[in-house]
Amino acid sequence: MSYIKAGKAKGIKLETPYVKGRLKSSVSIRIASNRFKEGVFSIIQTAILDANVLDLFCGIGSFGIEALSRGAKYCDFVDQSKQAESFIYKNLEKTRFSHRASFFNIKVEDFLGASASLEEKYRIVFIDPPYNKITTEKITDILERLCEFLEPKAIVILKHDKTINPPQDIKSSFGTLSLDKQKKYAVSIASVYFFE
Repeated sequence: MSYIKAGKAKGIKLETPYVKGRLKSSVSIRIASNRFKEGVFSIIQTAILDANVLDLFCGIGSFGIEALSRGAKYCDFVDQSKQAESFIYKNLEKTRFSHRASFFNIKVEDFLGASASLEEKYRIVFIDPPYNKITTEKITDILERLCEFLEPKAIVILKHDKTINPPQDIKSSFGTLSLDKQKKYAVSIASVYFFE
């Protein structure tokens, strides 16, 4: 079960691909545990208010919607999965945040490549790629592209498993993204980056 932990939509249960505690065999979307989510939001809580948020590989949208509930101004959700599209729209409607969000049903790399003209910068970014389809090289590439879209002092949360060895620093002409801390939750690891 995934639900909103705090803020305006506190307690609302999100639509997920689980039926009676079991994942539907036809669905490939993973859900972040409530414990993982709670740990992540305890780290970024002071940065959320009025922030523009980006939720990459968003799945059902639990990270971005939690941020909206806690006072973020707007969230862009990105996922190439049609299954994710269905859950995102249901969950935004359920929490009444549709007017503060956009969904992009494309690959993350294509979104970052096509969004170079965006005037808005993001203060908080969540990256939660499917563990079986991501490599350290792909993560590094995404982080490098992301630097263009970050505002000063932005925070990037990367969720991954132990097979990924994320880079310590990403230096670009836009600034430096530095790995600040890592926290482990069961099989998942939260790598927290700060941008300056």
